[in-house]
Amino acid sequence: MIIRKFWGWDEASFNDYKNCYFQYGGNFSSHPDVLSYIHSNADCTEKYFVHRTAGAVDGAVCVWNKNKLANDISSDLVTSHLSIPVSKDELILPLTKERNIIVPFKSKIVSPINKNIINRSELFNSRRAICLAKPLESFSNKTVKNRKRELSKFLNDGGEIKDQSEFSADEMFDIYNSLFEMRRGKQHHDKRNALEFIKTFRSNFFGKILFLNNAPCAFMMITNCDSKNIISLDFINIGINKEIKKHSLGSILMWVNINEAYKSIASEDKKIRFSFGRPTADYKKMWCFQEKLGRLV
Repeated sequence: MIIRKFWGWDEASFNDYKNCYFQYGGNFSSHPDVLSYIHSNADCTEKYFVHRTAGAVDGAVCVWNKNKLANDISSDLVTSHLSIPVSKDELILPLTKERNIIVPFKSKIVSPINKNIINRSELFNSRRAICLAKPLESFSNKTVKNRKRELSKFLNDGGEIKDQSEFSADEMFDIYNSLFEMRRGKQHHDKRNALEFIKTFRSNFFGKILFLNNAPCAFMMITNCDSKNIISLDFINIGINKEIKKHSLGSILMWVNINEAYKSIASEDKKIRFSFGRPTADYKKMWCFQEKLGRLV
């Protein structure tokens, strides 16, 4: 506690944290309403802290279990029973970008957006990185032609693209859950938690659903968070009807969603940060570029 006070940190309230979030920005994983929901359903022993410079508040963090930042990669055991679609791949913290700050807590996934944190290190972080969707102009002409040809073939064969917002929370969840179980097998977690979360944060979801012959066949679960000058999209997982072999449903859907992100919701004032999570699969090399994550030391 003495060290924290020395570096300008004091324990604070939820409202203090919330005010900082809307002043300085963050992502879905650090959103105050998301944290509040988790705290109502899991024992996180949460505390909030604010940072002051010359008496003025210029940042805040939420901490679980005494010293770990909320929704850090190391906190899976705290919230895994909830089975809710909240990424633990990157934390964008609600801190000022105008001055350097020491954050005396623990995390391994601090965003490069918070590069002004003095004790944030990319060197001692086991090469952890985040995979971000490439801008459309970075794809080769050959790739664009191939993706457009795949999409055209799908549509000509009776395919259809619908926005997830056309469906209620129950409908969207049923579509995703059935497609995910087609891909991964029967799931045994308590689905009521996930559905309740989706109902609470219905407006924070993004993306298209592919239909073939009037039946849903592919859906990426993607969360959406508009904060300050960044729109953060987090690809959580994908459900696919694996019995359909004629079309590359995953590739088609990724192309459709990346186009939707960059063409429809990006703007001069808002940058898209479309995360595909950690570099855990080779296919991400095709769709993404990487940025290094930082560890607090």
